[in-house]
Amino acid sequence: LVTGMPLGWSIPELQGFNFEGGFAIKPEFMALWLALSLYLSLFWMLAAVAVRWFRGTVPAAWFVGAAAVWVGQEFLRAWLPPGFPWLFAGYSQWKLLPLVQISAVTGVYGVSFLLALVNAAAAHAIITARSRALARRLAPLAASVLLAVGCYGWGVRARRSVEWKAGPRLGVIQQNIPRYVEDYTTQTHEEFCRENLR
Repeated sequence: LVTGMPLGWSIPELQGFNFEGGFAIKPEFMALWLALSLYLSLFWMLAAVAVRWFRGTVPAAWFVGAAAVWVGQEFLRAWLPPGFPWLFAGYSQWKLLPLVQISAVTGVYGVSFLLALVNAAAAHAIITARSRALARRLAPLAASVLLAVGCYGWGVRARRSVEWKAGPRLGVIQQNIPRYVEDYTTQTHEEFCRENLR
């Protein structure tokens, strides 16, 4: 990369009597990939520095700051160019429909905050395990778990208050047939649709 030579990647396959295969990664692509990796790693580094600052400044409630920092770095990563609005912590809870109902009010950032808060409070309980003050050590974890249970309960109630009615049955078909296929006709399209609607 430093010399400007392409980076080779060999995956040989037997083609006839000789092994062939592999590809070359251009130095420009490698430089962009490394730059993007460094750029994205800055968010995590700044978040770690901010959490460390919260822990030193407000040791009794640093876990709230840690959750806020987590959501802040997700927000900045999504909105600063080039923008990467995926892989938020809140997306991991998509199967817990009652819990994610808070996203109707807060967006995915509220779910991420809740997850980060519970996990940071659990980390606080582990870090302060040698402390004799059991209530001071476990109170943040208990409060954050109560908040999560409250959000879950609110989500259950919100889902029950919605009246579901039977509506039209819809289907989406992704063809996966390139546009440049010459013998793709209306008849082929209709056959494909019939096959997928069974």
